[in-house]
This record gives sequence, structure tokens and C-alpha cells, in this order.
Amino acid sequence: MSPDREVVYSVTLHVQNDAVEEWTTWMLESHIAEVMASGCFEAYEMRRQLHPVEEGRTTFEIRYLCRSMDDYLRYQETRAQALQAAHLARFAGRFEATRRLLSSLEQPHRS
Repeated sequence: MSPDREVVYSVTLHVQNDAVEEWTTWMLESHIAEVMASGCFEAYEMRRQLHPVEEGRTTFEIRYLCRSMDDYLRYQETRAQALQAAHLARFAGRFEATRRLLSSLEQPHRS
């Protein structure tokens, strides 16, 4: 993978419905701000899955855009472990997470 190609770090989270309100507030007001403060990402988006609906839980996807693989690796080396541990400590047993790393095939079209 070219180190100058944009990279998307995608986190899919399945959150128990009784924790969704607290989790969403914490993610938007605290956790995502800390991830972005790492300086490794230039943008993010958070989405709620509409379909299919899973009984008892709600699915979210957060995508963080890195300028390069080097930025992503710097995040992994310096911040990821502590931020994931904080998330686990606060919401243990109330969510499941999977992570993917995606490479763009072309540079995004921006206006």
C-alpha cells in the first residue's frame, strides 16, 4: 500500500439498546474528540445502521480518514490502545466492535 494514499479506519459497533443514549453522547462529546485530537485523522463521520435492525442492539459505523498509512500507524502506536481501553472500561459488556482498514482507490473528489 502506498504510504501517500488516503486510508479509512472503520469501526463498526453493536451497542446494546439500553446503552445507546449514554454511548452516543459519550462518543460525540468525548471519545471521538480525543481520537481527532491525536492529529492522525483529518475527518470522521458517524452513522447509525438503519437496516437490518438487530433485536436488542443498534449498530453504528465510525469512519476516520487518514492522509496516509503513516498517520494511521502513528495513531496505532501512540493512542489507540489507551482510547480503546477507556471505551471498554466505560461500556464493557454492552457493545461489540470490529475494525477494518480501507485504502482508497483514488483521491476523493472535493469541491
